[in-house]
Amino acid sequence: CHGIIVCNAAESDLEFLESNCFQRPVILYNRYSKKYSSVVMDDRSIGTIPAEVFASHGRKKPAVITTLPTFNGMNIRQNLFAYTCLSRSMEEPLVYCSDPCAKGGYETTLRLLEEHPGTDCILYMREELALGALRAFAEKNIRFPGSKEFIAIGDSALEISEISYPSLSTVHLPLEKVAAECTRLISHQLHAFDCEVTSTVVPVTYIPRESCPN
Repeated sequence: CHGIIVCNAAESDLEFLESNCFQRPVILYNRYSKKYSSVVMDDRSIGTIPAEVFASHGRKKPAVITTLPTFNGMNIRQNLFAYTCLSRSMEEPLVYCSDPCAKGGYETTLRLLEEHPGTDCILYMREELALGALRAFAEKNIRFPGSKEFIAIGDSALEISEISYPSLSTVHLPLEKVAAECTRLISHQLHAFDCEVTSTVVPVTYIPRESCPN
């Protein structure tokens, strides 16, 4: 091959890449590097936007339901969410770690609601966690819109996010735009010499729905 696009690299993959040299262009998809060019999503906005939305609605008791981080961008998102909550006079977010599946979202949300019933807003770091949480809210007779709100981070590729009850408010991850920019960047490097290492940041979009309406 003449060029490589590396997608969803783990930390050990990045260590391997950083310690080796390749005689062809290498582009990283949604990962950070000082050695290779990359195209990343705006992780700072991904963390900041939900906190700003919750704060503008007068929420005070936030929580995060997440999974074990697989790359540094997840830590950036969670840290910026917590920082923004505190800067907007909200409490420090509770953090619950879940298995990375819908069932995990259901079970972890039940535990959060039982241990901290006063929680009034939740950020789900993965969309499938929020979809699993819908059953937990139904079992607890929690209605939307109402005393609680939640936002999920995801690509909104599943139509169920739009037609579920409640429909999910999401920070939309522009997967296709990131992939297209990776392709454009590697095409440029294949036909140019002495290309500088660049990091392209692709903006994200907030889509309000019933789980956290405008």
